[in-house]
Amino acid sequence: MDFSIPDEYRELVATFRSFLDRQVRPVEDQYRTLLQEDELTPEMKDAGLALRRASTQAEFYAAHMPESVGGSGLSNLGYTLLVEEGGKSGLRFASFVLGPPNPEAPTPILMELPQHLHAKYIEPLVCGLRRPCASR
Repeated sequence: MDFSIPDEYRELVATFRSFLDRQVRPVEDQYRTLLQEDELTPEMKDAGLALRRASTQAEFYAAHMPESVGGSGLSNLGYTLLVEEGGKSGLRFASFVLGPPNPEAPTPILMELPQHLHAKYIEPLVCGLRRPCASR
């Protein structure tokens, strides 16, 4: 059995690493002092949400969600490699750019919603407008 990482995933991870360096690191540097004090200001939250929108446009956010709901249909392995790369970066704002709901795959409760509820619940989640378990 071959346990090597496929080349297309290596390229994906390299592209994501570049995204983190270009988009996330400057925001992280801007708020480094507050992050060290474990503060999350409204401005930091807004910056994180802007990163989420950029990640959505770059097709990293919700990449593991099925194409039928707006995701990229990335496998669990591919998405886990992205999560690991975000963790290796040490960037706390990296948590804003991957999701939802988690790298284990879409939850059955979410994906078994009736079709008429997809536009209300799933689509805003996939495009980064809503978060799971959030009031807004």
